[in-house]
Amino acid sequence: REIYIQDDTLPAWRARELSSAIIKDGLDLTWSCYTRSDATMDYNTLQLMKNAGCRALHVGYESTNPQILKNMRKGTTVKLMETFTDAANKAGLMIHADFILGLPGETVETIKKTIAWAKKLEVDSYQFIVPKPYPNTPLYDWLVKEKCLDENGQVNYPGLSYEELGKWTRTAMKECFFRWGYIKRVLSNPKEIGRVISVGLRTMPHILSD
Repeated sequence: REIYIQDDTLPAWRARELSSAIIKDGLDLTWSCYTRSDATMDYNTLQLMKNAGCRALHVGYESTNPQILKNMRKGTTVKLMETFTDAANKAGLMIHADFILGLPGETVETIKKTIAWAKKLEVDSYQFIVPKPYPNTPLYDWLVKEKCLDENGQVNYPGLSYEELGKWTRTAMKECFFRWGYIKRVLSNPKEIGRVISVGLRTMPHILSD
């Protein structure tokens, strides 16, 4: 059994507070959580989380384009994301990397650069999705204003349709999963092979749907 903390914005100070409390109370827990890839999530924080039973991190990298990261107020940079990833690996934490293809400012070129960068990341699993904006959010309002949202609520940019974005997510998954570097990483962690294969089997129909 594993506890999953589904807090999209779990800050470093709360992660430290939670981890310290688990250790202090002597709780034998295995848990995973969402977290940020910014400067606050340093090695000491990540190591404390690992010591408290944290197994894996669900990380929203989203994009590598500086303007897109700024538009989404991510508060991070490619360099900070790389530093975070190195620290998480050093602490022995598994990493699930999330990317969103189709945020404001996206182009075919920015997508290609994000995929190329993602392939170099030392992570344990990937997910690439097209944004699904919710009403009354800044992203939704911007898309409506710029006429980039169709009648079905799907993102459609001039020259980059919802269908094309979907194809790019599948291309990204293929390129990230079907490479020797990733396969070697999976095989090097016998404890997690079963889990990774299970996830892979669930996502395979989507990846190969083209």
